[in-house]
Amino acid sequence: MQTMSWPLHIFSLFLLCLTVISQGLTIYELNSGHHEYLAVSVRNQDLNEVASSVLMAEKWLRIHVLASYPASKITHIVVGHNLLCFSQTHHFDSVLPALKNLHHSLTRWGLERAIKVSPSLSSHC
Repeated sequence: MQTMSWPLHIFSLFLLCLTVISQGLTIYELNSGHHEYLAVSVRNQDLNEVASSVLMAEKWLRIHVLASYPASKITHIVVGHNLLCFSQTHHFDSVLPALKNLHHSLTRWGLERAIKVSPSLSSHC
């Protein structure tokens, strides 16, 4: 398995954060040379559920990531679409618990190094 260097990870994540546009479950392609890397976003509708417990995060992970991994090269999970843009303050308290629960679930599967979890940051506000 070939790994991306840390500057490429940071650059890919930066590009990913700038392109979060859709509210639905979205898979973003991050092209790096000859490899295609993907990112999956947690819909705002699923945010409270994923934040509520590790079991719910595990359920979300199984359905949206593990069902197609490793065939699809998912490298990032993005949480909290446009929360800073549209005054969706009711979701603010859910972002950190969702990040922690997803990271814990990835750790249980041994994927914490292969798949990174990050909050969504948008420049389209």
